[in-house]
Amino acid sequence: MKLNYDQFVKKYFPAQQITNLKESSTLIFVSKQGQIIKEQNFTENEWLLWREHFRQEIELQNILNEYEPNYFLKILDWAEEFQEQLHKVLIIYENQKDSQNLELYIKNNTISQEKLINIIIQILGIGMALQRRKIFHLNITPKNLIYVNGFIKLTDFGSSRVIHKQYYSQKYSEERNYYYHFYQSTSMLKIKMKENLEEQDLLFQEIVQNELLQNQIFQQNDEWSLSLIICQIITKQFDIKIKHYEDFFCFNSFRIKEMMKQVRNSFPHFYIFCNKLIEQRLGLKVAYNTLIEITSSSKASISKIKPLIMRLDPLNNYLEREQATKMIEVAKNYYYVSKAEIQIQEEGQIYYQLNSNNLLTTAPNNSKKSIDDEKQHKLQILHQGYNLINTFFVREPLSVNKLNNSQLKQLHLNEKKQQSPKFQHQHTIRDLQSFKEISGSEVNSMQQSFINQNIYRDSILYKKSNQLKLATIIQLFWDQDFMQNYLLKQFYIQSSIHGEYEFKFNNSQSHLFNYKSKILRIQDKKQIYQGYEKDNIPYGIGIKLIREKNWKLIFGVFENDQILQSIMIEQNKQRSIQIYQGKLNENQMKEGQCIFDWFRLVNNNLLKYQKHIGLIKQNKIYGYGVRIYYEYFHSQINFIYKGNFENSQKQGKGQLFKEQDGNLDLIFDGEFKQDQYSGVGLAYFQKDLTIQATFLEGKINQFSELKYKEHSVTIF
Repeated sequence: MKLNYDQFVKKYFPAQQITNLKESSTLIFVSKQGQIIKEQNFTENEWLLWREHFRQEIELQNILNEYEPNYFLKILDWAEEFQEQLHKVLIIYENQKDSQNLELYIKNNTISQEKLINIIIQILGIGMALQRRKIFHLNITPKNLIYVNGFIKLTDFGSSRVIHKQYYSQKYSEERNYYYHFYQSTSMLKIKMKENLEEQDLLFQEIVQNELLQNQIFQQNDEWSLSLIICQIITKQFDIKIKHYEDFFCFNSFRIKEMMKQVRNSFPHFYIFCNKLIEQRLGLKVAYNTLIEITSSSKASISKIKPLIMRLDPLNNYLEREQATKMIEVAKNYYYVSKAEIQIQEEGQIYYQLNSNNLLTTAPNNSKKSIDDEKQHKLQILHQGYNLINTFFVREPLSVNKLNNSQLKQLHLNEKKQQSPKFQHQHTIRDLQSFKEISGSEVNSMQQSFINQNIYRDSILYKKSNQLKLATIIQLFWDQDFMQNYLLKQFYIQSSIHGEYEFKFNNSQSHLFNYKSKILRIQDKKQIYQGYEKDNIPYGIGIKLIREKNWKLIFGVFENDQILQSIMIEQNKQRSIQIYQGKLNENQMKEGQCIFDWFRLVNNNLLKYQKHIGLIKQNKIYGYGVRIYYEYFHSQINFIYKGNFENSQKQGKGQLFKEQDGNLDLIFDGEFKQDQYSGVGLAYFQKDLTIQATFLEGKINQFSELKYKEHSVTIF
């Protein structure tokens, strides 16, 4: 809340000054009760320009504190005073008397490895909390991270930008909109010139991005800052010497990647984690989960490398589940590789970078230890182990199924491109020839025929004269009452989804598709129906909304109280829906041949993340089927499961394939139980590592054989 200056003095004085920030108009005090007080001075013109943004900054920081009190510092009060052409603004933070900014805490204390990891985990948590709410801080520095009583809290949102987001405060009875506008310093960097003009000292905590930065790099900016801070707290180096500061006049993450590589080699227990941030393909969430897994997977000393060989299931990385991502854990059998072994692998590359680019003045690698062939194999396995997103499993190294160029030309899209401001999809379904080539399971003729029809679109059923577009039914019968449901409203707005669905009919059903009458509308507490009718009951095509706790919207072909064909939308979870294509019996239960599509609401866009083609009985998927998993952050990567289902879960024999850049590779062949690897399985990792093992509840229970290329690898 805002106080006048007299109220401020009465409540918080006397206050003792503890620091004066160098080259700044900011003073730091401690109140008589122990609160931290920050005093900033503005000219009259500056305050007129910044006052409204300043208020919004305080409100934003307190909203974040309300949701994540352990991640964001709370502002208790603020006050302003005008004197001698200057505006004095005072901000009072929550009681943090013994707090220190992260830079001072790291420099002044001896910190154990366990505590260091805990600090890094909290920093990552802060980054993810910001990204979930589409907030870009743009000034994350060690001095804006406050350490107190074991918690790291972020403050100073003066440079932040919020992208079209509504925030809900539990203190209010309804949602309120908060919009914040971006302001920055006109200089991108503050360079401190030294007496030796040949060398300049860049203080990273003074980096300020200018207002010309584009939206698309705001998130990269925060990730870059977080990566840099992690390097700084590990190395206790809070300034880095460079030779050409002009290189920093454009946003570039190259230097932070180079530093991360050096940290990775100096601190082997962070090897996997550092590579995640270097590659920046998986984002903060995967890095966070990986670090959690490293610290919790074994009671062994964290000073040794304990890389996890592979993920439990590559699909888990792309499905947002409530539980933490599971990983395959080689029980008590880790590859321990020394620091020197890792340094040798990187020595050539680091030497080239240090001498050709001269970007960072760092000490060269002096390790000259040699390693034998077996250790080289282990080191190569380790390097493959960190890149968990590209996990490959196959039965035999020579049996990897690749599609040649002519086959790739025959592939065609069953899923249309869906575009949003941030995402673009390209979902590919195999033709019949390619499908048969990768199929190794015996499937009864009915199942195989149905699946083939939906992969190879060449029969009479798919000719234009025998189909009715879903978009046509929507134009005829869509009811405005359907728009009261937010998910249905998004479905209606996204016309690109409508084009994916259509009814196919043969001559025996043509009378229902071509039947026309006056439009019947039925509305009561249980349902809304709008469509064609006969004797005042639904007949022909129409739309029915069933009003239950788990609502259903059915686009159907109605006859004699049955729905002969249907496209049904149901709410799957809070922000996701499933679209079912198939038959509904007299009890409106799904049965027979079916196609499912699952969509998730992301940034007000429905994005497809799964597809299933197979059989269903009493609302449970069973028998042989094909399940496709789409990864919408990496549109060129899909996963395809072919095998048996029971109770809507992968159960029994199955094969898992990975599709990337048009290539299809078998990555696992074995037994599944309740969606997890179970029983004997054959796997292939990164095309060179063959694993045969017994799995239990998704984890490796016992190795049978482990080979790198054609060489056996010692496990110890």
